[in-house]
Amino acid sequence: MKFEPPRDIHISRYPQILIAEDDPAIKELLKMVLTKVDHWSITFVDCGAKAVSAWSSRVFDVIIMDVGLPGMDGISATRKIRKMEANGNLIKTPIIALTAQSDSINDCMEAGMDAFISKPFSTIALIETIKKYFEKICLL
Repeated sequence: MKFEPPRDIHISRYPQILIAEDDPAIKELLKMVLTKVDHWSITFVDCGAKAVSAWSSRVFDVIIMDVGLPGMDGISATRKIRKMEANGNLIKTPIIALTAQSDSINDCMEAGMDAFISKPFSTIALIETIKKYFEKICLL
């Protein structure tokens, strides 16, 4: 049996959000909007492999996942995270798809994503979606 060290748990009353996005303009917009909301802590990565790595090393309350990431795309990264959660008997981290590919909603849901937001997106809709999942986690 292989020993796996525990993921680093950050105890905070503020949401810990992982954002996997490769577009610099969208990253800047997300940073500008989300870092001003209720002291949310934001971690950015620019590809699916880095999203899986970040998730496996630290607990996040919500993941925002671009579908069209370079290398390992967001759908593949989501599948890998869901498999690791199942294998480790871990609580499912909410994953919100953020994509310009509106025809990929079925692929996103089949991969295990919990919500879908199309680009261009409403910052209000994104914030409300994140809050909805954070509130569910707080009730656990």
